[in-house]
Amino acid sequence: MPKYDNPVRGKLRCPVCQSVATAHQCGEGQLIATGEPPKNSRNIGLLYYRCPECGNSPISKKVSEYVETHRVDESTDLLPLEATPEQLRQFDEITEPDKPNVTEPTGDLEASQDKALNREAHESALPPKPASFPIKRVLAGLGVLIFMVWALCQLMPKKDNTSQGGEHEPT
Repeated sequence: MPKYDNPVRGKLRCPVCQSVATAHQCGEGQLIATGEPPKNSRNIGLLYYRCPECGNSPISKKVSEYVETHRVDESTDLLPLEATPEQLRQFDEITEPDKPNVTEPTGDLEASQDKALNREAHESALPPKPASFPIKRVLAGLGVLIFMVWALCQLMPKKDNTSQGGEHEPT
């Protein structure tokens, strides 16, 4: 539920269910109530509709154009829905042929010996793969480990052999 309801800007027919919907403008309610525009100014000024059956429409430029073209001030100005009488469709009678064209095989049927069609030959042709040693994963893990050790060594402070105190070496 919004903090401030936007005032009704007109009426229109919902494009989904054809019931009477109200048109509203985004951000107008808060501007009237507080005098400040909403924080999200992206949709300010876009029109949308509220349908009692479907709910709010999405807020976009296309919906705003639709609302602008179909909006009227009074609900009595809306065009009445044209009820078109349903016309009965006339279908041709379905006629059945006198005798069906069914051919029956006369010879004895034999099982196919093709390897592609025979399920037993197809299943036994593929031997199960043994679980292979994941060499790539081991090498990748080893590489990551070596990189982490190298990076840690680079971050460690190095010991300098220089003397402190600003003393000069005798020449």
